[in-house]
Amino acid sequence: MPFSKYPVSIVFFQNFTSGLVKSITGGYKITIHPEEGQEVEIDFTPPFRRIKMLPDLEKELGVSFGTILLINIWLIYWSIYLFSTLQLNSNFQIN
Repeated sequence: MPFSKYPVSIVFFQNFTSGLVKSITGGYKITIHPEEGQEVEIDFTPPFRRIKMLPDLEKELGVSFGTILLINIWLIYWSIYLFSTLQLNSNFQIN
């Protein structure tokens, strides 16, 4: 499994999880009883809903990561570039 493609891993996890829940409880739905608040029912019926990580996270949190991610990628790129350039220049010294 470690070198399989992402969609294959997702389907494997989905089938494993839903099969495990069904074999333990006899069905795909389980109910969680928290100490405080209302009980929550979780449905493990396949196929699971697919989400896009960043757009759905932005929607739930009410923020936009677009600019922040671009700045971080730009900073990482230039940090790697400068570090590799400084390593190639053997005359570079820090005083």
